[in-house]
Amino acid sequence: ENPDVFPALEQRLRALSTVDAKRVVTPLAYDADANPPWLSMPYLAGERLSHYITKRGGLSTGKLIALATGLAEGLSVLHARKVSHGSLQPSKILLASHGPHIMECAVAADASRLRGAGATWLSPERYRGGAPSPAADVFAWGAIVAFAGTGRLPFGTGEPEEIAERTARGRFELDGLTKGLKPVVSRTLDPDPARRPSLREV
Repeated sequence: ENPDVFPALEQRLRALSTVDAKRVVTPLAYDADANPPWLSMPYLAGERLSHYITKRGGLSTGKLIALATGLAEGLSVLHARKVSHGSLQPSKILLASHGPHIMECAVAADASRLRGAGATWLSPERYRGGAPSPAADVFAWGAIVAFAGTGRLPFGTGEPEEIAERTARGRFELDGLTKGLKPVVSRTLDPDPARRPSLREV
């Protein structure tokens, strides 16, 4: 609603329109100067990762590695265009017949809007109101991979404040996660963004 953000929106949409669409749902057309601003997105058939895991449980090793790799590829092309997703979570990942797609990249939701149901996927610095960043996206990647591999929330259940306290202390549970992914996922969930691996390492 604030016109002051329109230039940043225009810049973000322009960057998104040049992203490789193999793993990211990108705008077909947009007008950030319109009142109100608008964009159109392509329709993709598939199922949200959140629904899939809730119904079927954790993924097999092969499917999990394919998901983890596909999400890292998608984040890589976003970061190459200086775009951090900022609010990545399982409900914003579409499992299509040709692999995962990252959705809802056009606007990075304000952290205050994500602190409820989205607390599990928010890095400690984002929960405190920090700006979207590659390190925060890496944290979200780790939380999503842990969830997809085990069928459980890595920081457990409870009120958002309780979950946020566990994320800030690095108290996560990875039992049942594919052994080969545990080391990198553990590092991505570090409360200190400086200690998390880069997306290139991931």
